[in-house]
Amino acid sequence: MGTLHLVMSPLGLSSCLLRAGRGDAVLLMEDGVFGRVPSLIEASLLPSFFVLEAHRQRRESPGVEGVQSIDMVGFVRLTELHPLVVRWS
Repeated sequence: MGTLHLVMSPLGLSSCLLRAGRGDAVLLMEDGVFGRVPSLIEASLLPSFFVLEAHRQRRESPGVEGVQSIDMVGFVRLTELHPLVVRWS
C-alpha cells in the first residue's frame, strides 16, 4: 500500500503533488478543499483523490470531477489501508 497524504491547504496540495504518486491517496481537508486537482488525463500516474465531505460543505466548495467524497468512516478506512500518513499544511 502507498502513503496517505492529508492536505490542509492549496499550497500543501502543490507540495504534496511533487511527492505523491500512483498507489498513494490524497485527502483534501480543511482549506485544502480549495486546492486545484490535476487533470484526469494524467490519472494513471496520479494518486487517488478524496475530499472530506463535511469540510467541503462547510467551506461551500464545489465538488470536483475525479475526487471522491468521503465521511469520517471513509477517512478511518483510508488510514487503515495506508500505513504511512503525511500531513501537508
